[in-house]
Amino acid sequence: MHTGIYSDRVDSSARGFTLVEVVIAGALMSAMFLLSTQSLFHGKRSASLDQTASGVVMDLREQQIRAMQGTVPTPGSVVDYSVRFESDRYILYPGSVYDSTSTQNKVMLLDPSMQFTGITFPGNTITFARGSGVVRGYIPGSNTVILTETGLGKASTLEINEAGVIFVR
Repeated sequence: MHTGIYSDRVDSSARGFTLVEVVIAGALMSAMFLLSTQSLFHGKRSASLDQTASGVVMDLREQQIRAMQGTVPTPGSVVDYSVRFESDRYILYPGSVYDSTSTQNKVMLLDPSMQFTGITFPGNTITFARGSGVVRGYIPGSNTVILTETGLGKASTLEINEAGVIFVR
């Protein structure tokens, strides 16, 4: 029997984790955390693209309804209603001719992560005819706008037919 301060015997009741086990467990937890946050952020970006596309569609439909109802921006006038697309915004305005100085323009800015990357409408503008709501100057094949989430490269294509029906792809 040894009576010194130091004992050669390891007490079998004192158990714990070794440094190697702790490092491996930490590495696994870190990897799982990174994968889960990547997945969460990816989902948020997709939702943002879908929400933005839905907002654009809603604004297009509102402009078409204004044109069909004959809503007047000023008393005594009945006008078409238009939407002008730019890479980082779109502008809602009464009439068929865009005037950048008009106080009746409603500028809708896109989130910085969103951009219109493909606008095939002539003059980047779509005009809904007063009374009927059909697209004025409709040209088959020149009837889409592509909304892109630049970080992921995901995109939604908005296609509008001659009657003004909007399809999202």
